[in-house]
Amino acid sequence: MTVAALLLSPRRWWPALLATVGLVELGNDLRLGYPAVAALSWSLGNVVEPLLAAWLIQRWHADRFEDVVGLMRFALAAVGAPVLGGVVGAIGTTLAVNDLPYIVNAAQWAVGDGIGILTVVPFVLLLAGRLPVGRLASAEGVAVVAAVGAVTLLVFEGLLGPVSGAWLVLLPLVWAAVRLSVAGAAVGTFVVAQVANLYHALGDGPFATPGVPALQGTAELKLFLGSVTVAVLLLACRSVESEAYHDLADAREQLVSALSHELRTPLTAIVGFSATLVEHRGDDPLVRQAAEAVNRNGRHLAELVEELLRASRTRRGTLPVHPEPVPLATFLELLLADRAGQGIRLVGVPDDLVVTVDRTHLTQVVTNLLDNAVRHGSPPVEVSADVVDASAELSVTDHGGGVDESFVPHLFDEFAQDAAGDRRGSRGLGLGLPIARAVARANGGDVLHRPSPHGACFVLRLPVAVGDGVTEDVRAGGDTRAG
Repeated sequence: MTVAALLLSPRRWWPALLATVGLVELGNDLRLGYPAVAALSWSLGNVVEPLLAAWLIQRWHADRFEDVVGLMRFALAAVGAPVLGGVVGAIGTTLAVNDLPYIVNAAQWAVGDGIGILTVVPFVLLLAGRLPVGRLASAEGVAVVAAVGAVTLLVFEGLLGPVSGAWLVLLPLVWAAVRLSVAGAAVGTFVVAQVANLYHALGDGPFATPGVPALQGTAELKLFLGSVTVAVLLLACRSVESEAYHDLADAREQLVSALSHELRTPLTAIVGFSATLVEHRGDDPLVRQAAEAVNRNGRHLAELVEELLRASRTRRGTLPVHPEPVPLATFLELLLADRAGQGIRLVGVPDDLVVTVDRTHLTQVVTNLLDNAVRHGSPPVEVSADVVDASAELSVTDHGGGVDESFVPHLFDEFAQDAAGDRRGSRGLGLGLPIARAVARANGGDVLHRPSPHGACFVLRLPVAVGDGVTEDVRAGGDTRAG
């Protein structure tokens, strides 16, 4: 639960949470009469373990359960962090409480806590809204969860045979993972773990066989729960990847449709006015008008094609990233110098705020947010930045009509376009925001929509530069234009 609490809390709260956990553990163990060295080592272990686990999970973006690689990273953090906690905690157990071998103490701690992280954290993240619920609330979802609970009860009541019969819980769990995705896997494995641990604690179930040492039975139960949980979550993540593949296939079809719709008009204008240029030569106003139209539509066509190319690169994961320390205030001043007269103004950007990002990517994302604000909103467009929860947040806020509430969930969907944007005459493929988010995430950040009392507000979140990585050349600024 401590790991889940850390994942759901801003990092500035972590010291207070960990200090509370450590002090509560220490006070309780001392109250129960355990030696001070044991109580202190247990308390320290219970602080080190969740800190490392939560840090690794966030560092690897392993709390989204969107693919198999992410799940394997989550499992590695869930198993690896308790090893360190177990080593620390086993010191006190071995020296002050009993004469069990040091390795046995550490292994018991690590395996028990590792299984706890694997089964509890996904469930808590689901309850907190961090994972998509999907069809969990449907009639099928209720039936799946009921089936998982019923089969688990039958297994641990001893009605389905010895230990080998325990693997029958995989049948409803596979159903949950395939049909209900990560949500079903998280709920199903949590139910199985809680029922199994309760029965085992009461000395019942297939892993509490008379004549079998308690330590051996507990080890077999933990191995069973760990194997089942990882297998079912892997299946669920593979299902998510499969759905994403089908979504990509659908996106290709949408791309063909978008190309035929969006590019037909500028191409027609280019061809038509080019013919006019051939027919009307000389210093003629019509020729000048035609030339301007060719230039205008040609530039628009080039922008659409470039947007498609960027979308393709980000989807393939071939976007090159070259991070460097960038002073945000200097960067914005140089970038906005080329946009004078557009109603954009800087408000509240700290002079010493430096972010770690690919400078070209930063230019691309900020330009996209500014273009959206100017095109869809109304002046003034306000640009501000500050440090929030150890990350830099750059906000672009306009004073227009804002984003329609029904469209907010689709803001970052590829090819999605707000009907209000079409009425305003803005043209595009609906790829700007998805590309901006993908580029920001490739740099360790994100792009978010934030409710605003006036207009629309989009936030670019980036890692803050730390240490000696900020050179004098970087502090002096530089050209922010993408080459």
